[in-house]
Amino acid sequence: MNKLVLTWGEFDAAVDLIARGVAAADFDSVYGVPRGGLPLAVALSHTTGRPLAVLPGQRTLVVDDVVQTGRQLSALGRISPSPCIRTWVWIAKGYHPNIFAVRQVPRDFWVVFPWEQVGRAEEDAAEYYKKGG
Repeated sequence: MNKLVLTWGEFDAAVDLIARGVAAADFDSVYGVPRGGLPLAVALSHTTGRPLAVLPGQRTLVVDDVVQTGRQLSALGRISPSPCIRTWVWIAKGYHPNIFAVRQVPRDFWVVFPWEQVGRAEEDAAEYYKKGG
């Protein structure tokens, strides 16, 4: 298993890059896809001065930590009928249209985010790959 361990410094740089990427956008709130999108959403809420949203609306910036298949973000579109202004992810595995990514990594990499415990993340990765992920 290939592993990429991200740092808080890289997190701060991703927050800055996304904040600059949406600086001209007219959005009124930030929504983080549970679980991994929440730390990113909180940081962007602080950086941009926009409140956190419980559900995304028409003028909501949607963020997540990683996108692999796009299924979770597609399901989010079914929950919230209003199209969001933009979707950003920190890490993308493969190409996903209409999603802006800070960084692309190969699909065979397991990404460990700064808020995760490395040992637990390795257990999750082993379980994921055991199930054929």
